[in-house]
Amino acid sequence: MSDQPMKNIADRDLEFQKLLAVKGYPFHDPLYTLIFLPNDFLPDVRINYKGILDIKRNSILWPRRDIS
Repeated sequence: MSDQPMKNIADRDLEFQKLLAVKGYPFHDPLYTLIFLPNDFLPDVRINYKGILDIKRNSILWPRRDIS
């Protein structure tokens, strides 16, 4: 959600995708990662309020960090 013009949002999204690519993100659209990670059909990792979880070992791989 934003009150910015769509052109600004699209430009920022493109910048974000380029940054992810430089950092090694191998996929086309980061939105799909955010959509699928919380789903319960994933056998290995899942994201939830606690952070990123290893489901098979029942351990937290990366704890969540509050944004301040």
